[in-house]
Amino acid sequence: MATVNAWTVADLSALYMANRSSLISQARRTLRNEQDAIEVVQEAFLKFMLAAPELDSEDRALAYIRTSINNLSLNRYRDWE
Repeated sequence: MATVNAWTVADLSALYMANRSSLISQARRTLRNEQDAIEVVQEAFLKFMLAAPELDSEDRALAYIRTSINNLSLNRYRDWE
């Protein structure tokens, strides 16, 4: 299987578009705000692409992104308090 480093821009775009709604829903559960959720998802995906972790499957890539979304959402929520 290819690592993220071997994925094309089209592959990464397809991954984003195929999972965007569920990722936004995940962030929205913590943030309770659609726009903040969208921003967190975009930030998590950008960090994922820049870090280019050595992941050997789409499932592992999504797990990495979901963990990032959880962490970023919690950080943003804490900043509000």
